[in-house]
Amino acid sequence: TRPAVNATLARKGFFLLAVPLALLLALVGLVFHLEREAADAQQWSAHSKAVVADARQVLADVADAQSGVRGFVVTNDPAFLAPFEAADARLQADADRLVALVADNPPQVERARAIGAKAGTVLAWQRGVVALGRAGDGPVAAGRVRAGEGNRLTDEFRAAVVVLLAAEA
Repeated sequence: TRPAVNATLARKGFFLLAVPLALLLALVGLVFHLEREAADAQQWSAHSKAVVADARQVLADVADAQSGVRGFVVTNDPAFLAPFEAADARLQADADRLVALVADNPPQVERARAIGAKAGTVLAWQRGVVALGRAGDGPVAAGRVRAGEGNRLTDEFRAAVVVLLAAEA
């Protein structure tokens, strides 16, 4: 009976050590899993913030260009074109960066491309207004601004940005 008692004691000792050790290993695994999920969530959060920042930069480019063109049309002073020229110079790179940032999400890629295309359309329209002003056709340029086509194009562009931002949230 002694060997049976020793075997029972050994078995009890084993369970006394094995059960807490197994629970500890399960807890360590759970903590590791939760830390990995938290790191992934932080990475996606940072990614979303970068997308939002780039979309806002494209929006700011168009707003700066619009402001510069309107100032030029009203005053006929080329100094007002500085924001337009700066925005025109950086818009394509900003739009391309936005597309690259959302490359992992095909619907967002299409939205980002639409934003770039609409922003390009707005700036092309603005370039036409600037060309009229530089050619001395200020009243014609002002008439184009008053006609509202630039506002309509800009509103379509802004609506596209809103859709991308809503999908990113």
